Amino acid sequence: MEAMNVFQFKKLEDDNYRQWKLDLKLLFMERGLFRCIDKSEPVLAEGATIRARIAQLRNEFYSIKKQPSESIGIYLAHIQQAAKALKNAGKSIPEDEVAYQMIENLPPEFDNIVQQIYNLNDDEFLPDKIRTILLAEEGRILSKQAKEIDNSKVLVTEEKKNFGTLRKKKISLLVL
Repeated sequence: MEAMNVFQFKKLEDDNYRQWKLDLKLLFMERGLFRCIDKSEPVLAEGATIRARIAQLRNEFYSIKKQPSESIGIYLAHIQQAAKALKNAGKSIPEDEVAYQMIENLPPEFDNIVQQIYNLNDDEFLPDKIRTILLAEEGRILSKQAKEIDNSKVLVTEEKKNFGTLRKKKISLLVL
């Protein structure tokens, strides 16, 4: 049997409003209800159709781009989350459309792997397969960048050593 998560806090009184508000906010966040009372996400006017919400969600889904500071895993999670939001609103996105979106707005360093993904068979062109390929490619790119950084550090160190040696040789030649 699952253990129930019970919140206990004091009843609202004249002197505990701030703590009471914080406790309720945490409770609503825990239960996934905070968005119902959060004013940062606009609530549709009464009588508005679900079509407007679907249009907004579709726009969000198709405008997701990988930001330079985020990992490929975070980028793919944004796409999956947007697809799930559309499904919850009653508009499912086909798997191949999700797969295309995953490779649509990637930075140039992914161009080669994207070309390879385009060559996948139809039965392999699925979000899970593409996620695996892109995560592996990101690992390869990061490893390559780390090696390049290490190589440049070695090169700088060698140049510093050589510079010191050349300087000593020039000084000793001047002394003669």
